[in-house]
Amino acid sequence: ELALGFDGDGDRCGVVDDTGEEIYADQIGLPYIRDSMKEAARLVAGAEPSDAARWAESYGVIKDAAVTSHLASLNSSDNVSGAWSQKLLNGFFKTTGLHQFSTGQRIAAATMAREMLLTFSGDLSSPKARVRNRANLYLREFGISDPQAFADRLLRQGEPTAAERAADEGFANEYTTAIIRGVEQTQLNPSRAEKPSWASHPIGSLVFALSGYSYAFKKNVLDRVARLGVQAFKDRDPALLIPAMSLALMAMAQDGIDTYLKPLLFGSNYKFDEEDTTTHLLRVADRAGFTGALSPFVNAIKGVRYDRSLLESLSGPIVGQIANLGQKAVEAGVINSEDTNTAERNVAAAVYDVFVKPAANVAIVASRVPAVVKTPAILASGSAGANGVFPSPKEAFVSSMAGPKEE
Repeated sequence: ELALGFDGDGDRCGVVDDTGEEIYADQIGLPYIRDSMKEAARLVAGAEPSDAARWAESYGVIKDAAVTSHLASLNSSDNVSGAWSQKLLNGFFKTTGLHQFSTGQRIAAATMAREMLLTFSGDLSSPKARVRNRANLYLREFGISDPQAFADRLLRQGEPTAAERAADEGFANEYTTAIIRGVEQTQLNPSRAEKPSWASHPIGSLVFALSGYSYAFKKNVLDRVARLGVQAFKDRDPALLIPAMSLALMAMAQDGIDTYLKPLLFGSNYKFDEEDTTTHLLRVADRAGFTGALSPFVNAIKGVRYDRSLLESLSGPIVGQIANLGQKAVEAGVINSEDTNTAERNVAAAVYDVFVKPAANVAIVASRVPAVVKTPAILASGSAGANGVFPSPKEAFVSSMAGPKEE
């Protein structure tokens, strides 16, 4: 049985299981969210780097190249070549705040990994077998080959010095690898570890490039939840079920953001009121990442992610949007109804997605206007409907080309 409790000084609210062990919120990442937002705000404001930022930078996890690589890996634009194109792409990430937020996340993840390594090393000396087993399991997940030897060295002599890191041997190498692994897995940066063998084929590599994040989420989150669930049953350790319980919180947050917050800010043409319960649950699960590697196929069948077409679900946003324009043009000529202007508006919307929006974003990023003007302009360019807080240039373009929506 689990119950809320406090530690001796009354500051930290946690969970106490039936053996009296305390499972604190800071062990399931709540400070990570706080620190991410705080560090991102410092970057947006142009403040001096915090001590946590300087420490993370010394381990090479928040360099511009690392952050841009991570952001590009989550988009089909990672194949963009040329210095000007890369500069433009990086400028887009910084203008929209994605670069600052991603950097803030990496700083917070490095701090969290640092604290977890120290905490788990100390837990190896706990008198309770479950705590020791749990710590040993987590340290091995960090890539530590000999948790006890690693813990003895860390607790006795502290973190590796700059000279030890430069030598890149033994303890220093494992510590650095563990910090980097903690950051990359927290942000789910797709890597060779998540790459299936079929992805080496030219066609397979394209498919994997479009679904790499889904594979990373499956391997690092869903597979881990299942593995820890089995281990929790074997060890009778409820603390190992925390990742599984966190998925429910993630789904609730995703539901609120996609169903209420995004339509409020940016408008939406998605017909939420026409969803049945199955479609609603499937949409939330897919947008939260729970469908993992099956996500492209789920969207190909149901189109639950941003109401994508079949072609876009299978081929990604760039190729898919171009193909979608052709599809809408064909539909307008073949199955167009004289009673409505739906087909014409669909063609106009596809033209906006393929030509107008990218050109507008390039012009905004390349311009010399202040960022305080650039950022809302780019955010507004993505508004999907006319009922959001942000004005919708897309809706204005579609209405000017094909007229107001006719019921």
